[in-house]
This record gives sequence, C-alpha cells and structure tokens, in this order.
Amino acid sequence: MAEMDIEAIAAQRSTISGHASQTSLYVVTVIFTAVACLAILARVFARTVVAKQAGTDDGFIFISGIFSVAFCITTYKQTEYGMGKHAWEFPQHDKAVIAMWFWASVWTYYAALGFTKLSILLQYLRIFPQINFRRLCFAMIGFIVLWSLWTVVSALVMCVPIHAFWTAEDFFNDPRCLPRLEVWYANAAINIVTDCMTALLPVGVINSLDMPRRQKNLLLGVFGIGLITCFISILRLVYIYPMAVNPDQTWHSPLLCIWSAVEMNVAILCSCAPTLRCLVQRFWPKFLDSLASSGRRSARDDSAATAVGSASSLSKTSSDKSVDVARVEAARVEEQPAVGMLSFRRSLFKPFSGGAVLSLATCYGGKPDLEEMGAQKKDDVELGNGIKPEGITKTTELEMH
Repeated sequence: MAEMDIEAIAAQRSTISGHASQTSLYVVTVIFTAVACLAILARVFARTVVAKQAGTDDGFIFISGIFSVAFCITTYKQTEYGMGKHAWEFPQHDKAVIAMWFWASVWTYYAALGFTKLSILLQYLRIFPQINFRRLCFAMIGFIVLWSLWTVVSALVMCVPIHAFWTAEDFFNDPRCLPRLEVWYANAAINIVTDCMTALLPVGVINSLDMPRRQKNLLLGVFGIGLITCFISILRLVYIYPMAVNPDQTWHSPLLCIWSAVEMNVAILCSCAPTLRCLVQRFWPKFLDSLASSGRRSARDDSAATAVGSASSLSKTSSDKSVDVARVEAARVEEQPAVGMLSFRRSLFKPFSGGAVLSLATCYGGKPDLEEMGAQKKDDVELGNGIKPEGITKTTELEMH
C-alpha cells in the first residue's frame, strides 16, 4: 500500500523524469572526473615545470579537483546503494544511506564550483593589467566568496540537526529543514548568472587590444569557452525540480547528479584550457608556428588591401600616380611585420600596479619574437612607455594563434 502511495504522489508531483540508468551514472561521472583531473595535472605541470609561473589560481583549481573527485565518490556510493532504482525496491536503511551520501554530494558540488570560479578570476588578475578590469575582478571575487560560503553552509545545515536530512520521515514538511526547492533554485540561478559574468568579463578588454582580428577571435574563443558551463547549468536546472519535489528520489535523482558532474568538470576544463598553450608550444611547436605564419599573412593581406584601396581612390585624378603608390605601399607592407601584434606585444611589457611585471604570456610560457619586433639583441627590447625592463629575470609574452 505504501508503495502505491509513493507511485501516486510521484505521478502527481512531477511530469519531468530525472531518471537515468546506473550504468550512465558510473560512466559519465568517472569519465568527466578523470578528464578534469588530467587537465589539472597538465596545468600544474605546465605552470610549475614548463613556464615556472605557478600561482594561487593553480592551487585553487587543484582544490576544486579534490572536491570533484569527492563528488564522484559520493555518486558512486549512492549508486551502489540503489540510486537509479525505485524507492520501494530496496530496504529503508539503504534509503537513509543514499540520502546521507547525497547530502555530501551537494556541498562538495558547491565547493568545487566556488574554487573553480575563484581560480578563473585570479587567473584574469595575472593576465590583464587594466585598472577598471581588475576592480571588476576583485568585486566578482568578493561576491563569489560570499556566495560560495552561503551555498556550502546552506547545504551542510539544510536540516538542523544535520542528520535529519537522511533520517526525517517526511523531508518535504519537516520544520527542521529548509525548503530545498526554493534554496536549490535560488543557488542555481545565481550560479548561472555568475558563470556568464565570469566568462564574459574579459571580452571587452580583449576587443580593445591592438592585434590582428584572427588572433583576437582565437583569444575570445579561449576565454569565452566558459559559456559552455552556462548552458550546462541551465540544463541542470531542469532536473532540480523532479528531484526536489518527488518522494521517489532515488529514481529521479540520477540526471541531476549526471549534469552536476558534467557542469563541475567542464568548468574545470574551461579554467585549465588557457594555461595549456605552453605544453603545445613545447611538444608540438610546428602546430603553433603554422598558425603564427597564417596570422601574420592575414594581417599583411589586410594591410595591403587597405593600401591598395586607398591608392585606387586617387586614380580619379592621377591614375599613374595611384598605381605607383599602390605598388610602393604593398611592397612596404610585405616587408614589415604586423604592426598590430607588435604594438600589442610592446604594451604587454608595461609594469602593472603593485610592482609586478606580468603579461598575458606569463601564464603560457611564451618567449618574445625579437626578430619580428626588429630588435637585434634582447637588451634592445623597449617597454611601451620607453623604459627598459629592470629586474626581470624572464621576459614572456602571449602569441595566441
């Protein structure tokens, strides 16, 4: 009779199914967690061994990886005790054990997201020197810290005492517990907003850089890849409802766990992606060289086309002179490097506030192309403001192709 009651209530409370097979739970969570951990290890290697520029952001993403592994373990334990099956298909004791592991998965999920977002924002601070942009980053960091504390604490003490989360007979109406649907929806909404804000934060700065459009678009793609996490967060939002309102929780929770694991680990991958360039540069240099030459040719072609177009406009008054101007201008552009990339590189060597001299390449381990910059010696490289670098042991730059 109790089983029939659960089935009837479940049918009334949710028309959206959150069910997925136990095999799906195992495969998705393990694969995404493993890939994220490999990306973290590659990032740590790139920063500590190749670029020798490890920072706080790397430590934060490492902590996020620990929480990601913890979430994977909680998902495995829930599945082991019956998640993916109907609530009446296993003993009451196992239901309590599943609920306990689910409680652990909630706050580990929030903790992983918080550390990942902080890692991305700290990485922005290492890369971009613009004062207004850095102020926005610090404001975002402050908000993310407060939001992460709230989400973790609210998950830990969702019920008071804590064990009421997995021992309460009627979790939906237990006065000792917070209204979980409202709390989870509010947290998810703020999570989506902060995901989008974090991903879009550097767009304005990158668009203002004086560099070829091709390279600028690639930079936007690298940093904008975090928007993928926003879409995943929205998909996850759909499956909060059937899990939160349905008494047959073990049947309707798998998809929520799957999308939580995907979101968490994809966010880690997005955070690590911009830092792995130096590995490609070290082990596959020809790949970057081919893209570099392609970008320079594109920049020269654009400049030559502009020069020819300007010369053609003069043909109305003097056709012979316009042809000469076009030829001279095109030849000059072919002989010179891309001016946009040159000015961009020089601007990167300007000192930041706080006395630290960093550039976009500090995170990537690139080296300045002195030949292209027209310098015969490394000492001839001048800062954008005319001051030569002092006290810099390693000069680096970004050439995102």
